[in-house]
Amino acid sequence: MASIDLHKIPTVSAGKQTGIILVNWNGWADTLECLESIFGMVGFGGPIVVCDNGSTDNSLKIIRDWAGGRICALPQSQSPQIRDLVISAIPKPIKLASLAPNDSDAAQDFWRRGYRLWIVPIGFNSGFAAANNVAIRLLHSIQDVGHFWLLNNDTVVTASAYKALLASVSNIRGPTIAGSVLAEYWFPNCVQARGATFNRYFSTLKHNGQGEMLEKLAAFDATEVVDYPIGASLIVNREYVDEIGLLSEEYFLYFEEMDWVIRGEGQATPFVVRDSIVFHKGGSATKSGRNSSERSNLADYYWIRGRIILSGKVSPIAFALTLSICSLVSFKRLLKSNAGAFVNVWRAIVHGCKAVLF
Repeated sequence: MASIDLHKIPTVSAGKQTGIILVNWNGWADTLECLESIFGMVGFGGPIVVCDNGSTDNSLKIIRDWAGGRICALPQSQSPQIRDLVISAIPKPIKLASLAPNDSDAAQDFWRRGYRLWIVPIGFNSGFAAANNVAIRLLHSIQDVGHFWLLNNDTVVTASAYKALLASVSNIRGPTIAGSVLAEYWFPNCVQARGATFNRYFSTLKHNGQGEMLEKLAAFDATEVVDYPIGASLIVNREYVDEIGLLSEEYFLYFEEMDWVIRGEGQATPFVVRDSIVFHKGGSATKSGRNSSERSNLADYYWIRGRIILSGKVSPIAFALTLSICSLVSFKRLLKSNAGAFVNVWRAIVHGCKAVLF
């Protein structure tokens, strides 16, 4: 996908609005839940961009029908915490526009005319980072947008999630990157992650606070510095995009946000906001599962490939150690009599090494 020089897109000084970005790939049911909760947030009045990565499940038509009030979003959970955020009285129709991936002029025009929901059909599966970058470029052209909030489409946001997030990031000068506390969609009283910890030797990731009760969050500070905020709910300001750049598209899936944080080291300190709560299903589109045994081959491939690519950017030692660990992983698959998974892991290793070395 052709890149665009953000500095050449005509804009006025950064505004106070936040643009929200969702990436949809054959996941309209998740996307409708997420959109319903977004429009119910307190204080949010910015544009929402849904980039569709070539869905084949009629997602575009269904999203348009939802915006027109012809169908309803239905929660997949029976929990009152979730249902109350999805089954709401959001007035419809919602003004919806469809625009091309690089049409910043149309984006500015639609925003001036009061269209808050934009669908961007990309036409093929461009990957998580590339699709988000399409939306960031479009939103960057809007003079009113000063922050870019990336949300996974399999999230449901609480009514105060935006207000809490904005209160913590809006007054920071210079590049800023932050995230929400993720809670389990299926077990809404439990924390999924308060950001994550990154092991710089083995390129492993560990969710902070996983399994804790949400009620215990009151014991923590309003903001908590972390190695990185998880990309299911991640916000950056205009300065971060201008000075650090867009998401790296070489990963396709996984590790993009950690790469983004590493590139911003020395200019921005990542943190999570305690009172910005976002419920997250996790891996709905990719079948990434809770651990390696539950991942699909597709998810496993991109996880291992991305881990190797990131390690190569951290240090030669990290690259060597990560490569060794991933090689051992492949033989564990073989010992479990899973030849297909063994071959899949080695494809990921080879492709990851090529990205680092050549």
